[in-house]
Amino acid sequence: MVATIDLTSACLHAVTGSSWRLRDDLLAEVLQHWDGPVHRHAEPDDLDAVILSLSTASLFEPSAVVLLRASKAYLNRHKERFMALVEAPVQGGVMVLVTEPFAADQALGKALAKAGRVYRATTPDPRSLRSWLQQRLSAAPVHVERSDEVAAAMIRHCGDDVDALLGLLERAVDLVEPDAVRPDDIRALVGDPVERPAWEFTDAALSGKRAQAMQILHDGRGLDPHHVLAGLANELRRCLAVLASDDDAEARRLSGGGTKPSYHTRRRAAELGQQACCRLLAGVIQAQRALRRSGVDQLLVIEALVANIQRVIRLRR
Repeated sequence: MVATIDLTSACLHAVTGSSWRLRDDLLAEVLQHWDGPVHRHAEPDDLDAVILSLSTASLFEPSAVVLLRASKAYLNRHKERFMALVEAPVQGGVMVLVTEPFAADQALGKALAKAGRVYRATTPDPRSLRSWLQQRLSAAPVHVERSDEVAAAMIRHCGDDVDALLGLLERAVDLVEPDAVRPDDIRALVGDPVERPAWEFTDAALSGKRAQAMQILHDGRGLDPHHVLAGLANELRRCLAVLASDDDAEARRLSGGGTKPSYHTRRRAAELGQQACCRLLAGVIQAQRALRRSGVDQLLVIEALVANIQRVIRLRR
């Protein structure tokens, strides 16, 4: 838990961490005593307009918190604008950056840390991972039976990837609620490691992990190429929907229905941005059309697509 933070004490703050889920947990604590409006942005193209809103006090609205999710590359591209906010007076609102940990030599990070305005979401080290995960299991909204076995099964599948572990727990809770989570539920979700589900391929591909995505595809006995591409297209549509609206219900409508957008989708959308999502979706649609042609090598089509996704993501970074 963080101490009570007076966000109006300074114009710029930052919530950082290598885990996007733990960052969002900490962000909720930072905002817990804020009762004014919150405006959300993910790497906005009109950054100058967003910054101008901070210096324009309104007679009709209370001051707002501007949450701005950004990658290291975005912060570096606009470092002069953000540095100018470090010492700026509070007028029409305040900004909270949500990002990965600052590099040790990054001027913006050093200036904010010196002012005591960097709030860090720490991830557990490998030695304490299992006990940390058991604590999270004990705080789950449903009962977890044999939590030591559940934790072991989750770590066996996800390794030390904190976001993957918390995502697996979220899916397990959704699966069993209001019943209890048991070790068999985890095994049912992850399946045989040789028959990985399509969502793992989607996650690897849209994370720019080309080799891992293709390994999952080759290992996934019975994974249909059309189903794989449909999963990619659906996730990219969800990303575009959450970039268009912060409201879960509206984003769900824009993406064509289904479940409400997850934290994972919002984090991915923020990292990719609208332009990259549109470009990737166009590529997926082209690949879907290619699969319909007779005599085409379907795996070759998907491999070319995954390679292109990796190139687009690397350009973003």
